[in-house]
Amino acid sequence: MKIEIRRRNERVKLASSAINAISLAFFISGIVAPLFEVSEKLQSRAYVWVWILLAILLHFMAQLLLGFLQDEG
Repeated sequence: MKIEIRRRNERVKLASSAINAISLAFFISGIVAPLFEVSEKLQSRAYVWVWILLAILLHFMAQLLLGFLQDEG
């Protein structure tokens, strides 16, 4: 039983880390891409804020996912 809880906790932590990494990629896309003016669409401020808001939402989702960790003791 203890090993099952440990495996589940590791899966939860892995999923949380993956979501947080995607969040970081969205944030960087919202900040860095307009600096290099990749396309004219990226120059829109609303577009930048959408990327940043998505990044923040994904970050909070990753934090909430960590709430599913179980006590291994």
